[in-house]
Amino acid sequence: MQLKRTFLLGVIGSLSLAALIGIWALLFDSFFGIEDEVFGTLGSVLLFCLPAMAASVMMEKRHWTRVMIGDLVLCLVGVIFYILVVWDILTWGLFRQSWFNDFIWKMMILLVTWAMSLPWMAMLAICRFRNWFNRIRLLSILSVFVTAAMITLGMIFEPNEDVYFRALGAVAILTALGTITVPILAKVVGIDKVAGVESTAMELEITCPRCRLHQVVQTGHSRCAGCKLRFEIKIEEPRCPRCDYLLHKLTEPVCPECGLELGADEVVQSAAGPKT
Repeated sequence: MQLKRTFLLGVIGSLSLAALIGIWALLFDSFFGIEDEVFGTLGSVLLFCLPAMAASVMMEKRHWTRVMIGDLVLCLVGVIFYILVVWDILTWGLFRQSWFNDFIWKMMILLVTWAMSLPWMAMLAICRFRNWFNRIRLLSILSVFVTAAMITLGMIFEPNEDVYFRALGAVAILTALGTITVPILAKVVGIDKVAGVESTAMELEITCPRCRLHQVVQTGHSRCAGCKLRFEIKIEEPRCPRCDYLLHKLTEPVCPECGLELGADEVVQSAAGPKT
């Protein structure tokens, strides 16, 4: 997807420019006196390109599409806001009161918190289970949301620090645990679910293009039994891009395993079967 490539290039470009400017500053002691602002700008771009790239991946998988579009808008607003702060544009003149500076810092924290939390929840939600593992997934998604919500409430109401930070720490631990556990469970469940599931034999009858010997070969790397010509054969069956479920003979554009909406091509190719 073009969006994913754009944000990835943004990450690479930010890191590369920061490295070049750092080298210049080391060699010449300064980068025209604006090295702090330039580093801050590149850091802001890098900070919001990462969640934006994650959101674009989820959009490519057609997962939480509207929420991910909102996250991309949030990332755009965030990077503009950060750049305005870095270059001291928001704190000119009448806006130098302490209450306004406090508001600026709170907004910076909230923007990056929600920009990262939305694709974080979407990536956890894309893992699907049919047993009690699904409760772990839901609890992990909820813990990410509660963490972001608690940070938001803390910025607005400034509650008792001791109780607040203890509760926030407990929820953050659950969030970290769920973030590690859910992908591992999805991988373990997926191994048993899709291993060895194929709709056709993984072998072909071919005629060697060099010696014209007719033979049966396995897919993958092989060679002619007569002249030893090496070749590679690949067979790719239609599978769900989200859960890897085999879509052979699919009758409607919806994955029967995870419910992902698919394009018409998957239905036509799967239902048509092999040509005779």
